[in-house]
Amino acid sequence: SDGVGVVAGAPDDAGAYVRAGIGRASMVLANKSDPVNTNVTLTVREVNEAIPVVALAEHWDSVDLLELAGATQVLPLKHRLGQRLAARVLSGRILELGSYRDVALAEVQVRGSGFEGRSIAETGIDRRGARVVGVFDRGRLSPARPDRVLEGREALLVAGDRAEIARIELPARGERAARRVVVIGGGKVGRAALRALRERGMETSVLEVKTGTVPRRAELADRCIIGESADRDRLTEAGLVERLGGVGATNDDDGHICPSVYCRRLVPSLRIVSRVTYRRNVLAMYRAGADFALRYATLGVRKLLSRIDDRDVLMLGEGIDLHTVPLPASMAGRALSELPLQSGGFALIGVQNGDSVSLATDPSRRLEVGDALLFVVSEEQLTALRTMLTPDGAERA
Repeated sequence: SDGVGVVAGAPDDAGAYVRAGIGRASMVLANKSDPVNTNVTLTVREVNEAIPVVALAEHWDSVDLLELAGATQVLPLKHRLGQRLAARVLSGRILELGSYRDVALAEVQVRGSGFEGRSIAETGIDRRGARVVGVFDRGRLSPARPDRVLEGREALLVAGDRAEIARIELPARGERAARRVVVIGGGKVGRAALRALRERGMETSVLEVKTGTVPRRAELADRCIIGESADRDRLTEAGLVERLGGVGATNDDDGHICPSVYCRRLVPSLRIVSRVTYRRNVLAMYRAGADFALRYATLGVRKLLSRIDDRDVLMLGEGIDLHTVPLPASMAGRALSELPLQSGGFALIGVQNGDSVSLATDPSRRLEVGDALLFVVSEEQLTALRTMLTPDGAERA
């Protein structure tokens, strides 16, 4: 009903892959359980030895098995999701997000960095070659105005080459200030987050519902508390209101919203990152007080698209991504400052011509035929941009 072509067939039926047009395909995605994905990979290899096969893995132990079966790439997404959440909860640090062509992107988390109370201009980042192109504030991305004063909850989106980003200096290395993190849920995502946090020397507590899982969690966390995530006493016992970071790692969205509301009200400075299962709950998670939210499905899609497009995985935020928008020929010759971009709050990164990308640092730069504009935008902003950057749309704007 969505207009997607479907071929009926069992995962171990070689003929089904032939009927589905595997000879014209650029990739096979094995998106079932680990045993079925192994069977899929073996069957595909009977039909086509060259086609890339990307297989999802639920269990870490299945990675080697799937590779031996012939998978080109194995994605243990729940483990990667836990690592991403752990990286986002650490405050006062520079997090490299990846690169596109000649431009590298990084995130500077303001709390604990020493930039609190300063304007973006006063951070001095732009004077070191890199450029602050946007500000993340609990799920929303807005352009970086030089006079904007940073309160602490924000994260700065910075663009430049890797050397320029490496030259960014933080007045305070705030990672020392955020040494304690509570992880809600000790499943696969939670355990991956705990491992990543332990590697950084963080003190951790885990709040878990199932009593039988305590021994396994105790190997990874300094404290293991049994109880519901909405239980105020258990949250207090875990130390969440005293700590400087919280990770929601279960697949229960409601179970993350409740402690986020509670802890955000009691400890406004707490940094909260959360896994989200259903897209409809992303905004609710941010309204509850989360600083960063990420869906399992989004991580998987970004991983796949990065392989297809042959570029880094850029996890900028839920619903926010890097996009190139071709410049209409009728706008060639205009300066960057003359484009109707201010009203939409778009974060312009740079200008691409062929394989070369340069930062949009000079507002007087004249655009040429064949240029494309590089933005970090939400899906809604992308739709507005494509409408605006047409000859008729530009005239209306």
